[in-house]
Amino acid sequence: MNHEEIKQLINNQECEFIDFKREYHKNNSDLIHDILCLANSKTDSKYKYLIFGVDDDKNFFDIKNDIKRKKENDLMDLVKNARLNNLPNIKLFALNYRDNPIDIIQIQNINHKPYFLTQDYGQGKDTIRAGVVYTRLGSSNTPKNGSATPKQIEDMYRERFNIDKTPNEKIMTYLKDKNNWKYNYVNDTKLHFYYEPDPNFSIISEKSKFNREYFENWVLVFNDQKSYTDILTIKYKETKIGELILVWCDGGRFGIPLPSILQVKKDESKYYRREYVSSYFYINNSLKHLFLEMINSTYPQHGVENISEFIEYFDSREDAEYELKNDFKNKTNKYKYFIHENSNEKNSFFLQSGGKISELYSRFIK
Repeated sequence: MNHEEIKQLINNQECEFIDFKREYHKNNSDLIHDILCLANSKTDSKYKYLIFGVDDDKNFFDIKNDIKRKKENDLMDLVKNARLNNLPNIKLFALNYRDNPIDIIQIQNINHKPYFLTQDYGQGKDTIRAGVVYTRLGSSNTPKNGSATPKQIEDMYRERFNIDKTPNEKIMTYLKDKNNWKYNYVNDTKLHFYYEPDPNFSIISEKSKFNREYFENWVLVFNDQKSYTDILTIKYKETKIGELILVWCDGGRFGIPLPSILQVKKDESKYYRREYVSSYFYINNSLKHLFLEMINSTYPQHGVENISEFIEYFDSREDAEYELKNDFKNKTNKYKYFIHENSNEKNSFFLQSGGKISELYSRFIK
């Protein structure tokens, strides 16, 4: 978590996904209660945050010597021993902001709600009751002697079971559940993936996988440079809701979604003397990325691990363009590039990374 991200968090007001604390809780049941309330809150934010060392008015307090301060292992053990029905994805960051120590508990916002305890925790008025759902509305938590409303609990289950999502939204959620996908063949040649908990969602190849020959410079990294493309149709029942281009690489030994490409012209550069360079990438949690994760888990792929040697991953197209263009311009060589010498010859492509041509690919250079 960098300085700008911390600044943006602290500049927020308390809400469904942010709770400020000037110090750590006096007892652990209060901490577990706050975690439950945040974990169950309804928000579009990717994460929820419990921030220690800052109050609602943005005043900072020294938590360095707070005897109740937690380390990440302590926090994980505390949450595990509280006996939740599901364990939320939690991280604890110990940070400094403007010379002030702050701790941030980050809770991932995923559709595993509702979270609740399977046995009572705490004593007396501090008891968090088993089976009771607590949540957060605005900056207010459900009190320990209260409960989320029936409507709030219904919304949690609707989110958990994707009831209100469109088919396009559901397919993205289901692809993340990569271990529940299966495959077979239609007419002995067309590859067919289906989501076992809801077989209405399927991904089907249009032709046999060796139907269309394909070439792009990145396929030269494989021992067998023959590659083929296939069109995958994404269906909900009989309705097409999307499609992907799948490239069967290394003579068809494994398939990956067609990666995105960014080309950088560098005629003005003396450092690189070719016409342009190309870099290939996926956007994290995009359809292509999620399908790649799913097919790697479901289908017998051989050699697919090698793609990390030439394909990058970014959080957005904008991030990819910014990172790659600046990296190339500044000659830092943090990322990998294919350099194009002559468009009329396939073997005129090679890979450059870290200022040197990788030995693995040198056989492709004339």
